[in-house]
Amino acid sequence: MKYRITYALFVFSLILIIISCKKDTTEDDIMTAEKAKVEIRSANQQITNEWNILMETPGANTLQYLSNLTSDRTLKATIETVRVKLKNFNHYKINDIFLNANSLRSTQIDFLNNPGTYQFNYQLNDFELIQPSTTMLQLIFPANEQSFYNQQLNADLIVDNLEVTDSVPTMADPSLKIDLVEVLSGSYNSTLTSNGVPTSLSASLLMAPYQFQMSFSESGVNYSSTLSLKLNNQEIMGYNLALKYTPDMENVEKLTVSYLIPPLRFEGWFNVQAMQLEMEDTTKTLDITYLNSQMSGVVFQTVLDAQLGNLVFMLYTDPDNGDQSAQIAIVYEDGSWEWISDIQE
Repeated sequence: MKYRITYALFVFSLILIIISCKKDTTEDDIMTAEKAKVEIRSANQQITNEWNILMETPGANTLQYLSNLTSDRTLKATIETVRVKLKNFNHYKINDIFLNANSLRSTQIDFLNNPGTYQFNYQLNDFELIQPSTTMLQLIFPANEQSFYNQQLNADLIVDNLEVTDSVPTMADPSLKIDLVEVLSGSYNSTLTSNGVPTSLSASLLMAPYQFQMSFSESGVNYSSTLSLKLNNQEIMGYNLALKYTPDMENVEKLTVSYLIPPLRFEGWFNVQAMQLEMEDTTKTLDITYLNSQMSGVVFQTVLDAQLGNLVFMLYTDPDNGDQSAQIAIVYEDGSWEWISDIQE
């Protein structure tokens, strides 16, 4: 029997659960197990429904279709890749997580490193360069499947003031028009060291009725990041992350996070390096008690202003092959518990 490395699954589960209280929680604010199990499933369904609505807005729908044209991958698949990449939290990969150059690359064209005006060619079934440029990228293409069927070119994505360093964007002002109507606008700025390590990042996007903002900064071994996604000025997703790196800047030592997806919020801290070393050590039995001593995570329901439960590691045994791993579970007020993965299904 072997122990699988599940540091990835831990962070993946962490990003997916997430959740907030409006005041300090007391014992009276802890929800009963029976009610908490109902509320967490109801919240999970609400979050799923709201996300699906966002993805069906004209801007998001057209960007998803563009991802099909350029890389044979849907935007949802790209987002799933981003979520998986978050498992390897490392400051050297921040830009790769949030702005991977491959997301703007077709089968034959590297758009970021070869900017200019490109138009979708129905005979080639790919983009072709119409006019080269050094600071502007423009993609003219069908906005959706119906437009493709009618051989229209009714979507126009423009990235002005484009600056790229070693295939990593450091400045960009994107906008998207569909049938001559602007549906998206934004800005992006980042600074890098000579080795390509990001030291700051600021991004904003307006896709009515949604507004998105993100920032990232560093000070020595301490890094921080904030994100906010609003619908009509009402926050529907947001986080505050604080990362402390080891002196050699090779590993995350500690992560402190507050993550909001109404009506849920997650608050916690994690001694990441200690946990990762324990999970990667295959020479001994996985110490679940030790892992839980290196973290604290609480899930809240924000509307009811109550604690749903605590996140803990438990030992999971794969029924098919007997492999064991530490996986995240939520423990309710009466001591009963559930795998987070089961709630998300």
